[in-house]
Amino acid sequence: MNKHIRQYRRIVTKINWLEKEFEDLRDQDLSAKTTLLKMRLKSSHSLERILPEAFALVREAAKRTIGMRAFNVQLQGAIAAHEGKIVEMKTGEGKTLTIAFAAFLNALEGNGVHVVTANDYLAKRDATWMGPVYRILGLSVEFVTSETSEFDRQVSYGADVTYATNNEIGFDFLKDNMLYEAENKRQRELNFAIVDEADSVLIDEAQTPLVISDSKSSSKDDKALYIKLSPLVMKLKKGTDFEVNIEERTVNLTPEGIGKLEKILNVENLYGDGDVDYLYFIERLLKAYALFEKDRDYIIENDAVVIVDEFTGRMMFNHRYYQGIHQAIEAKEGLSVLDENPTLAQITFQHLFRKYKKMAGLTGTAVSAGKEFRMIYKKEVVEIPTNERVIRQDQKDRFFLTWEDKLKYLAWSVKEHYFKKRAVLIGTRSVKKSHHVHVELLSENIPSSVLNAKHTSREAEVIASAGQPQTVTVATNMAGRGTDIKLHKDIQKDMGLLVFGTERHNARRIDNQLIGRSGRQGDPGVSQLLISADDELIKTHFKEEYEKELKRHKGWAEGIEHPVLEKLLARAQKRMEDVFFDQRVLNYEFDKVLEAQRKSFYRQRNRVLLDKDLKEETMRLISKEAYRRIVAPIKSRSGVITERDVQKIVFQMKKMVLNDWFRPHNELHAGIELRNLRMVAHKSISTYYNDFEKYVTSKKMRMIEKTVTLKVLDLLWVEHLKKVEAIQGAALVSLISKADFFEEFEMQMSVAYRAMLFSAPRVIVLTLFRTMDRLFKSFSQYNKIATKQ
Repeated sequence: MNKHIRQYRRIVTKINWLEKEFEDLRDQDLSAKTTLLKMRLKSSHSLERILPEAFALVREAAKRTIGMRAFNVQLQGAIAAHEGKIVEMKTGEGKTLTIAFAAFLNALEGNGVHVVTANDYLAKRDATWMGPVYRILGLSVEFVTSETSEFDRQVSYGADVTYATNNEIGFDFLKDNMLYEAENKRQRELNFAIVDEADSVLIDEAQTPLVISDSKSSSKDDKALYIKLSPLVMKLKKGTDFEVNIEERTVNLTPEGIGKLEKILNVENLYGDGDVDYLYFIERLLKAYALFEKDRDYIIENDAVVIVDEFTGRMMFNHRYYQGIHQAIEAKEGLSVLDENPTLAQITFQHLFRKYKKMAGLTGTAVSAGKEFRMIYKKEVVEIPTNERVIRQDQKDRFFLTWEDKLKYLAWSVKEHYFKKRAVLIGTRSVKKSHHVHVELLSENIPSSVLNAKHTSREAEVIASAGQPQTVTVATNMAGRGTDIKLHKDIQKDMGLLVFGTERHNARRIDNQLIGRSGRQGDPGVSQLLISADDELIKTHFKEEYEKELKRHKGWAEGIEHPVLEKLLARAQKRMEDVFFDQRVLNYEFDKVLEAQRKSFYRQRNRVLLDKDLKEETMRLISKEAYRRIVAPIKSRSGVITERDVQKIVFQMKKMVLNDWFRPHNELHAGIELRNLRMVAHKSISTYYNDFEKYVTSKKMRMIEKTVTLKVLDLLWVEHLKKVEAIQGAALVSLISKADFFEEFEMQMSVAYRAMLFSAPRVIVLTLFRTMDRLFKSFSQYNKIATKQ
């Protein structure tokens, strides 16, 4: 028993002592107790000091409202979550109720708590399910899903406890940093997040950044090139014209392939600096054909390419592969190629959740990812013991030569259990494989329910019935489902839920999530994974070695269990875990540089957003720009300006303010000393500026200053993100060849960011005067004024 569990058990003992006392309270007394706890916090008591009473209060509230009494192990998990740990609690141990304890305690401070769920269904379900517990205690609870309106988001994020998906929280954070009115902000300051299915959200989904793109942008030439080049790429032969590294997910043209394309495209050098960058589009199309598979990595839904999350099997409607990959897949599938829109804002979950003052996570499989939680999030993993001893029988993996052999064995095994009226769950890695399993079972007269990216609307219904007698469920991944399979009493008395996995995943913890669906709360259960040489994990690493070893043993045609093959599989899985870990760390290191710039930029932008009067700052920028454009170019040996200098200065002033009728201050004349020119230039433009302000009103002018400044900052940030994408692409290319590639990347990023900052004042001033000129020309008096001049 580790030190944390011993400490938690002592605290749980205190909570249990209070149980009888709290049972005697009336319902209205529960919310009064909450008020007292809040008062004690304000009078210098810490959350740790009031924790036993707060948890005893929540336990009593849950008993009265939803009929659930938290087990001691659930209280231990809640204590660990309050401490900001990543908590491993096995499937079926009651993480949803556990979260409510930590959420209630931290919500007493009044700064809000976010409970992060894996999908909209769970956000709404958990908020509705736990809602009565919070409300009887006097706290408010709301949820945010993709269907929540903008107005309701402000209300929901203002609640004491808000249930929301990681995507919605991330997108709302980015959108809040793109606003032009501070009162429209959706979120408060990010205080405390409790992440359910933490490894899925914080590790698996952290590989792809959240991106907001400009939907108004278009690039017809680019789209046409994808369509034009797609048939040409189809003619290239793998191994001859290009080589694929599945492990590193790279595709490279061979000299033969380069020569073939140069001949077809009639270009002298594919790598040359011609008018069209054919190589950019060809590389992306090659990846689309060689690395991305329909009904595994994506599906076609309503004539659109929808990404399928590798780890959860869910459709990711708000995501597109970036850097042209999504468009290449659209061309590959013969669909309309949509715009490759410029990025307006982006962030990884790794850096999003580090922005919270405190963050905790719960999942059924965290210990195996402990190294990554420590490295990226500075989080310790705590394993909570199960409430009941796990009695599930985890059988050894069974090895086959082909997918067809494995499928026949699976159908034969399931048929036996089906007619004995047992419950069977079959896990697959892709939509295509789940369809194959379903069809094979039907050929044996075995009906099955299918749960994959094409059937998510039936998820709750399918999961709810998966533990019934004579039920077979085929599911594409089970990570992040968040719904327990409740067993019928006859199934509990028999063998429990029988789980078959049709292949191993790249990460063993994903396999454990499937296996963990069986044997919850002391229920019986059986699990077994079936492996073949054409599984992605085997064929990528040790196919020849696997086939050779398999055929050395008798009975291999019907499948065998063997320790040598188990070790081979473990090596392949460990290798892929290391590859994906390295990729995530590399992405994190890349984004860490951008995160520092993002913090700086958002801090500056937020300062402008909250500033009620930018006139002084704006006039300072105008004065500096006037000096750069008007004063600095004037040279005089005598120290005074000539009539010709005056003409140049007036011309530059009119050019700067974009008004031909503009007149300089009367102090500007031939003979004025050069040292006084800056002051006179400032007076001239200030007079024009103040006159314009009087005409439009000060209130309108302050709004113009703020809006122009924010829009210019946003425009420059978008251009900077384009440069970042190019710099990252170049850095990845030099990853293998240059030892100091990351130092070079950091330097280039720093140069790009400084260039953006240095250009901001000039662009703000130019845009401001353009706006003023446009407004001036819209006034009815403009023509009269122009005529007089």
